[in-house]
Amino acid sequence: MERIMRVESMSTKTKRSKHKEETRWIRSFGQKYRVGIFFCLILGGVSAVLVLGGSIAFRYIVEDLITGSVERVRMLALLICGVILMKLAITGLYGSLSAKLTISIRNDIWFQTFKQMLETDWEALREYRIGDLTDRLDRDVNAAASSISSWGPDFFTAAVRFMGTAAILFYYDISLAVLAVISVPLSVLISRNLMKGMHRHHKRLREAGAQVTAFHQEALQHVGLIQAFDMQEYFGWRLTEMQKKYRRVFLEYRHFSLSTTFFLSVVSLTATLACYGWSLYRMWNGGIGFGTFVLFLYLVRVLSESFGTLSEMASSTAEAAIAAGRLMEVSGLPQEARLDEEWTEFLAMRRKEGISLLFENVDFRYRSGEPVLECVSWEAHPGEWVGIAGGSGEGKTTLIRLMLGLVLPSDGVVELRHPQGLNCLVSAATRPFISYVPQENSLFPGTVADNLRLGLPDAEERELWRALEVACASEFVAELPHGLYTILGSQGITVSEGQAQRLAIARAVLRDAPICLLDEATSALDSDTERAVLSNLKQAFRGKTCIITSHRLHVLGRCDRVYRLEETLLEPTGTLLEEHAGVWEDLPYNMADLLETFA
Repeated sequence: MERIMRVESMSTKTKRSKHKEETRWIRSFGQKYRVGIFFCLILGGVSAVLVLGGSIAFRYIVEDLITGSVERVRMLALLICGVILMKLAITGLYGSLSAKLTISIRNDIWFQTFKQMLETDWEALREYRIGDLTDRLDRDVNAAASSISSWGPDFFTAAVRFMGTAAILFYYDISLAVLAVISVPLSVLISRNLMKGMHRHHKRLREAGAQVTAFHQEALQHVGLIQAFDMQEYFGWRLTEMQKKYRRVFLEYRHFSLSTTFFLSVVSLTATLACYGWSLYRMWNGGIGFGTFVLFLYLVRVLSESFGTLSEMASSTAEAAIAAGRLMEVSGLPQEARLDEEWTEFLAMRRKEGISLLFENVDFRYRSGEPVLECVSWEAHPGEWVGIAGGSGEGKTTLIRLMLGLVLPSDGVVELRHPQGLNCLVSAATRPFISYVPQENSLFPGTVADNLRLGLPDAEERELWRALEVACASEFVAELPHGLYTILGSQGITVSEGQAQRLAIARAVLRDAPICLLDEATSALDSDTERAVLSNLKQAFRGKTCIITSHRLHVLGRCDRVYRLEETLLEPTGTLLEEHAGVWEDLPYNMADLLETFA
């Protein structure tokens, strides 16, 4: 029993610590905008004071009309009109300033979270579904930003209204003030305890909602495959099951929320009725006048609204805390390693002289899985074309990820080496030295020129056309409706796979990096186009270190050296390619394909 109590105590401390971290995270973003938030506080406080002042003026109007003394009525009426106009002006100014603060804070959180995601360790980020990450960037960022911009001003305004109301009540009738104020600590205590349950239910609802959002996004991204495999009914069934779970969680959250609101409303209504009853009694026995009674009715309504605000703030605070926790979770993931950055800068100044790529006794395994590579050693030097062959699933993609610094070796060394002997470990910092053509479609929404300039942002138009000519893509780009400035759809759906691959090759040519990685870069091209592209690349990449992964023998035949990856080991091929390396370039492609089949 004692052990269980100790575990529960530790769990409670952990939760408290987490809540403090979430609160600290929210405040850290608010610090940058504290001036704007301060002005919102002032505007909210002034607005509350004006309302209370207007209520006092109205009390005197009622008293004067009852007693027949109308000398001050006109002046007080004008005063109330002025208060109303000032209140409207302040409300408009507050709304405008609050909107600007919210969008600025939202953009700040959005940018920082998105940037941290882009710089997160590749393996760590892949543990999350794309739809879940998108949901955090959307709903959670909005919830956190709204809380940062509004929570402080709303709380301060409610506090000014409450303290001002209490002061007025104390001035006119101490007994009524005590009755009104005594219910506040009880409401605060109840709200604090209920907020813990609200936090728990809201977290479950956000997680269930994020799963549905992720499912929608990922299904729509692969709608072509779903239709091709005739899996519409299966995915419809999966969505139904997820909706059932979301419905159950939503109803539990809604039931708790309604129960909480009902309970707080009962407390507020009880306090309000008690104040109304006591006000009537005080007026009946002559303790207060009718004007003061009217004032008390209004102030009691203000107190009731304050209790309602307290309930709303409890819900929004729980939502903001959940949002902050979800954003902190992804922001706290390990960042990409950037090794030997000081040497990288020096290497960048000597990149035109060529850079070698070396693997020395490299072992690698993903965080959960069997070894993918064991004791891998190989090298590629400037002016060489090095081929890597291997079946599907043997680890060619992992080799590419190691070269790009997306993952780091479990053991051994992957490094760049300058001809003068300078060594630099491969990491995120060495990617500027690499041009990369992936096997899959790598086009982004935007124009053809936008996609090409990802390789060289300040490239001139003539440089774009030159790169397109190398990739045998200039002809089809010229025939597009707007040439270089034709807009490509998501993932380049307005061009064929082969055309998308050639645009990716042109982008790599434009980048002009000392190391070129071609991962099945011509797999979608026809034989004639593939031959022309490879011949052009031989010229364009002269003096560069080129690594090609392919399963096609006639592509590997153009390489100076070829390694085969099989069962975690990378070894040089036999003599077949070496003996016939000079023949492959002129061999008819149908013959090469035939020999490849027999090989």
